[in-house]
Amino acid sequence: MFMQLELKKAQHYVFQSYLQAWCDADKKLWCLRNRNVFKSGTHNIAQQRYFYEIEPWSEAEIKFYKLYISNQKEWVQKALIEHLRAYQYPFEEEKRLDNLRKGLLAHINCTENSGLLEEIESSFADIQKGLDAAKKNMTEEFYSDIEGQAVAWLKSLQQHDMSFYTGKDFEDFINFIGIQYFRTKKMSDHFINVMEQGIKDPQMFILCKNHDIDPQQINPRHFVHMLVWQYQGALIDHLIRHKPHMTLLINKNSTGFLTSDQPIINIKADYKNKNKELKELILYFPVSPDVAITINDNNDLDKIQVDEPVVQKYNKLIVDASHESIFGDSPELLYDIIKNI
Repeated sequence: MFMQLELKKAQHYVFQSYLQAWCDADKKLWCLRNRNVFKSGTHNIAQQRYFYEIEPWSEAEIKFYKLYISNQKEWVQKALIEHLRAYQYPFEEEKRLDNLRKGLLAHINCTENSGLLEEIESSFADIQKGLDAAKKNMTEEFYSDIEGQAVAWLKSLQQHDMSFYTGKDFEDFINFIGIQYFRTKKMSDHFINVMEQGIKDPQMFILCKNHDIDPQQINPRHFVHMLVWQYQGALIDHLIRHKPHMTLLINKNSTGFLTSDQPIINIKADYKNKNKELKELILYFPVSPDVAITINDNNDLDKIQVDEPVVQKYNKLIVDASHESIFGDSPELLYDIIKNI
């Protein structure tokens, strides 16, 4: 299984097929980053080298994570630990592979069986390459499969067709929404910060000492995948159970919808005041310059044609919630953002 993975260095946290809706005939869109406006292909944006690469957890990190989730229901804790084991599977396989290799070599006379020795070493090296690829690309491959499903839904929405949402694809679509909401660099950095603050908390420090956990052996970055998986799972489960209303926002104005490196946002969140308690959830997702959706809203209509002030309001929310980059189909909108920063 591992040897079949394609090694992908540039790993996107906003998938390219989605961003193509903002591209021109040359397959490029306009970007704003660090107050600079420039044109780019989708390959070079909203991505990072081996963004989803996994690393082995220390015993201290496993003990700390179990402590971190100890207030969850027992079945939730069990599910999370099982997922952690699956997530760390390549490293467990690597240990077994190394033990098997050492065991075989211990029974081979290197002088008399040099050809066999070379063959064994070559076979183990091939397996190791597969394991190394799994560490770098296992999560990326999972997201790629989700993206493949999403393309058809986005095309339907661009054509004002929402029928899949009330059909058999509802749960899969909600799964995609939850995953795209949490898979970004903004969310990754957020969870790293949460863990850094948690480790520094005096009460947590005392708990670590009481459970014989050395905080110096804890890397906050290692926890990102598990926290993303935990929270996106909770969001997806909540939305599926409540079957929220979705509204299609149709934009026929000269000002197009913008998107960003955090393309799905909660419009009830105050992204400028991170300490404000969050009590409501309405997701907003621009699908193209001409179409957007809201999920879990209170609208009576399924489709609404929005005027320009409404488009500008949603664009401001996207700008406020963005992490490093904002994307559009024209440079003028992005230059206007710089003027107002």
